[in-house]
Amino acid sequence: MIKPHSKVTLREVTTDNLGAILALEVFEERRNFVASNARSIAQAQKLGFGRRAVRLLIEHVKQRPNAKTLLSSFRTGQNSPERFYAKLGFKRTGNEHDGEIEIGLGL
Repeated sequence: MIKPHSKVTLREVTTDNLGAILALEVFEERRNFVASNARSIAQAQKLGFGRRAVRLLIEHVKQRPNAKTLLSSFRTGQNSPERFYAKLGFKRTGNEHDGEIEIGLGL
């Protein structure tokens, strides 16, 4: 059973785990704000998995040579993830792509 204290790790997407990853879904009220899993790997919501996964991602990217900024994007509206990203330190860059607001985190 998945619980708020369940372990979160980053793993490589492979042909062995791709089907399980693509089967992940976000809550109905958030579907208008994130791309499908076929387009991007969605993070688990409401149990802290997303926050922990993004923190792990930030630490991983910081270790990459010449990494200066981590970019992401979101759509505005009710249940938008903007506050989620802001709490992690992301700020709007002023750019927009396909109706999504670009945000960045200085590394």
